[in-house]
Amino acid sequence: MNMYNFLRSPDVAEHCRIINKTWNTYEMTIIIGRSFNETEEKRNALYELLELHPDMPSPPNSFQNPFESIHKEIERILRSNDLFNEIGMQYDWVYVDIPTPFKQGDILLRDGCENNIFVLDSLDSDNKKQIIKTLKIAGCDNYMTEGTGFFIGDDGILYSDHVHDNDTFKYYRGKLDGKYQLLHHVSKYLKTEINLPVLMENSVKLCWNSKKTSNVPF
Repeated sequence: MNMYNFLRSPDVAEHCRIINKTWNTYEMTIIIGRSFNETEEKRNALYELLELHPDMPSPPNSFQNPFESIHKEIERILRSNDLFNEIGMQYDWVYVDIPTPFKQGDILLRDGCENNIFVLDSLDSDNKKQIIKTLKIAGCDNYMTEGTGFFIGDDGILYSDHVHDNDTFKYYRGKLDGKYQLLHHVSKYLKTEINLPVLMENSVKLCWNSKKTSNVPF
């Protein structure tokens, strides 16, 4: 089974394929359940886990009752009328290590959110010590990976916000028009290709050009 096909971002899948990332049976169950694939494809994948992958107990997790056999848990899920909603409810807070290729300054969007373009500032998953610290505090693997990024609001104002589920990020490969042009300059600043005065100058130019063609402030 090609587990990379169940990852929620094509760019993340390609990165994991390049580094030959693997997961255990428990983690693969979660990845399959969270994926955007069709229900029948997920069901077939779970049957394949039962047939070809070793059984194991669940790791400690305060959001879930521990069990001795992931195989028995998969069988129980397969018997459910709404099996993948059940996976979501039981495993939403389970941390699975899914490496991503993204770096500060990359212009990204979340898969399925085509208008949600942002410039990545930081990823929590880049800080392994922080992940370990968080897991120890929680006493379980319930750490959802997220990061911070810079967005352009409806009013054209740049703002910073949290963005969740970094395994759904993908590179933005389109053209940045209108107010989104500012993200190009923010990206260059975060990648240290320009300094702050140049960023501010470019922002003012974009704002001025926008005001000349529209009544909406940039």
